[in-house]
Amino acid sequence: MRTHHQALAAAGCVLSLMAPASAAQSSAAQADPQQPRTSVIAVETSRRPADPLDTRVSFQFTNSPAGDVLRVLTKAAGLQVEVPSTVLLPVTLTLSNIRLRVALDAICDTAACGWRRDGTTVRITAAENHPGSGLPPTVSIALKDVAVPDVFRALGTALGIAVRIEGQVDRPPATVNFTSADTRTVLTFLCQSASCTWEFDDAARELRIRFKTP
Repeated sequence: MRTHHQALAAAGCVLSLMAPASAAQSSAAQADPQQPRTSVIAVETSRRPADPLDTRVSFQFTNSPAGDVLRVLTKAAGLQVEVPSTVLLPVTLTLSNIRLRVALDAICDTAACGWRRDGTTVRITAAENHPGSGLPPTVSIALKDVAVPDVFRALGTALGIAVRIEGQVDRPPATVNFTSADTRTVLTFLCQSASCTWEFDDAARELRIRFKTP
């Protein structure tokens, strides 16, 4: 496979995000926040899909400006991007061999924004009320060959919140390893892998996981 590499300078911070699924891998990163970091992306160019949003990408960003992250990824897939003047949250995220559309979902979940494609342009809008804003910002947890519902229950325990599981669950056991990872990014990644959705009720301090029919 031939890959195209681009570099992005950003400020360093702390994150570790790992998962055994083919969708994501990560490693711990820690540095002086004042020191610049180079974040590298790899884009598959040997087999360009008909839809640029299906382009496979791998990347690692640490405390990077969301606008820069979005510009680098969309440009690598042959798309343009319009980023609002509103300040978006910085992005610390590592994902491997995922479609660009999934990467945009994960980035916007972290950066508090939304996106839509308009022809060859990806338009970014800042979210007025970011889901899960009352969640603890980071979480650390390591589990091996655990039933998927129990993964979410363990996350709830680690975060000190209640968890409600809804819908039919018929998924293979999961192995996860997250260290000081962004909580919303963890939940989004897990739900993308397990075909579910998540919602956090700030008032009730309850995380609701809804599984889709396989």
